[in-house]
Amino acid sequence: MRADKFHQGVPTDHFDAAGRYIFADPEIGRMAEAARAVGATMYIVNASAQTPDAPANRIAGDIDVRADLALDSWTSYPNGAVWFAGKWGGGSTRSWQFGMNAAPGKLSLMWTPDGTNGSRIESDSTVAVGVSAGQRLQVRVTLAVSTGTVTFYTRSISLALPLTDNTNWTTLGTPVVTAATSIYAGADAFTIANCGAGNYPVVGSYYDFLFLSDINGTVVMHANFAAQTYGATSFTESSPNAATITLYNTFVGVGCVQFGYATVTFNANGGAGSMSPETASSPTALTTNTFTRAGYAFTGWNTAANGSGTAYADGASYPFTASATLYAQWATNITAALTPSASVAATNAESVALTGNLT
Repeated sequence: MRADKFHQGVPTDHFDAAGRYIFADPEIGRMAEAARAVGATMYIVNASAQTPDAPANRIAGDIDVRADLALDSWTSYPNGAVWFAGKWGGGSTRSWQFGMNAAPGKLSLMWTPDGTNGSRIESDSTVAVGVSAGQRLQVRVTLAVSTGTVTFYTRSISLALPLTDNTNWTTLGTPVVTAATSIYAGADAFTIANCGAGNYPVVGSYYDFLFLSDINGTVVMHANFAAQTYGATSFTESSPNAATITLYNTFVGVGCVQFGYATVTFNANGGAGSMSPETASSPTALTTNTFTRAGYAFTGWNTAANGSGTAYADGASYPFTASATLYAQWATNITAALTPSASVAATNAESVALTGNLT
């Protein structure tokens, strides 16, 4: 359900002073719960993740910003732009923000040397990201202040690499060089996916966010939404700074951005082929196996490669309360012609599948 289906006429007192949507209208609350229960998305203005300003996240030098997300559209945005994250409020305490602005499909970085909007500098990628609506993608930007060089990157989610991995990023177009610069170490709150009314919201799913001081440098903030329990309203991000991330929405996963979804990664475990990770926010059937292994039959999944963990049948329901890797389990295929008195003993550690006719 989209906001324009029901949001018109909702009184402004549904938003508290901190911007939280409190569902004063019980009917809308019931609609949101019904949408969540069936895995639908109910879009409401005002959903974001935020942590208060702290000295640790005031970076005046080089920065490295990364996000893992899927936009409903990578080329058309509410209010003409979409900002993934940043420290960019009002007045003269702004710092930077990363997202997509104006040019369809192109990544953008905006920053200010003195904290004001009037002195802002903006750089856009020279080419568009080139992915389809709803497609999940890892995006990244770095700023080297000594030269004013802005470099944008993308990375396919099919590589199954965490945002903390510095490898296999593909440069998006060519780096943009401005001039030697600096970033104002402003005191604005750190906001991820600000979906407040009149802002520039992320519409889609947000899985992970990483902010580093220096390029490939020190982790300042790591907000892994996919690792959180569905329904959480706050969590401690995993950097040494251990900031509390507050999700300003009644339900994680309901709002203009969906937070807190879990992802299952499928590992062939000796087999061949590829399978895309599966993401959901509630119990969902696992993607049907497509891996193959010569001489073996697929017998299901397990949370441990050696089969000692929790087992799941092909297509079984998975709770999606936490992200996990599921490993394909294989049984040796042996074809034999057996007489009524013959027997076959399995001497290896794997199970044995027999096919053939008794003779």
